[in-house]
Amino acid sequence: MRISQTQLTELVDIATSSLPNESCALLAGEVKDMKIWKDIRIVEIIAARNADQSIVSFSVDEMELIELYERAEARGLQIVGIFHSHPSKPAPSSADVEFMRINPIVWLIYSSVTHEFRAYILENELEDVEMEST
Repeated sequence: MRISQTQLTELVDIATSSLPNESCALLAGEVKDMKIWKDIRIVEIIAARNADQSIVSFSVDEMELIELYERAEARGLQIVGIFHSHPSKPAPSSADVEFMRINPIVWLIYSSVTHEFRAYILENELEDVEMEST
C-alpha cells in the first residue's frame, strides 16, 4: 500500500485532535486488484467523526458513511482502507477483527501511545500489509 508522508502526518493530526477518544477516517484511493496490496495508492484521507465518542471503540454514523462513500465516488476513487487510532499498540482488537470480516479492506491503525502505524487485512487469517511511504 502506497501512502505519502503528508497523508501519514494528516492521520496523526486526526488522531491527536480526537484524543482521548479513538479517531477514524476512510482511505480513498486507486487500486487495480484489491488482492495485490502494492497496487493500492492512497489518494485522499476522508476524516470521519467517531460516533461512539469512546477511548476504546469507534463507529461512523450510517448517514455520514454514505456521504463519505459518495464523496469518494464523485472523485472517481474507491474506499480502499479504514483508519483508526488506538490508545495502545497498533494491533486490531477483537472487535476490529469482527468488523474486518465485514469490511475486507486494509485497516490502518495508529498508536497514540507508541506513535506507530501498522496495516492489516483479514483474508483467511490476519495478515500484515506492507506500507510504502511515498
